[in-house]
Amino acid sequence: MSPAVLAQLDALYREHHGYVWRNLQRLGVPEPHVGDAMHDVFLVVARRLPEFEQRSSIRTWLFAIAFRVAQSFHRDRQRQSQREQPMDDPDAGPSPDAPMDTTIALHQLLGRLDDDKRAVFILAHLEGMTGAEIAAVLDLKVQTVYSRLRVAREVIERALAEAPTHAQRRAQP
Repeated sequence: MSPAVLAQLDALYREHHGYVWRNLQRLGVPEPHVGDAMHDVFLVVARRLPEFEQRSSIRTWLFAIAFRVAQSFHRDRQRQSQREQPMDDPDAGPSPDAPMDTTIALHQLLGRLDDDKRAVFILAHLEGMTGAEIAAVLDLKVQTVYSRLRVAREVIERALAEAPTHAQRRAQP
């Protein structure tokens, strides 16, 4: 790798580290594994940087890579969980008295969406991209983007409507 490409990679990492980290979390990569996923994202970036044609913004390119890394993480984790016995009680949840951290709440809501709808929702509502930009990032038709976004919104709205408020959780015996 040439010194110029290394310098460009270093600058990209410094400028977009937080953006990639945040979106890996939003895409459902658990906190203890985000560092490994970041490593994987920037390995792909290092390998593909000379090929980047700037047809999209660097942020959309990074999101697309992060999305694929997160999908791979979920597939690997699903395969592993099928081979292992779960150690936690699946019915155990957070205490009703525990305050709900907004970041945790957001990740729980996003966790209700499949990967495709989660990516569209994140790009639209958390990153502020247009339907056309999302379609370009995820290589979809614009109508598919809007369809997935509509379904994602319905799932999130339904989850919010079903969730007890903090006051209701505290009132439960």
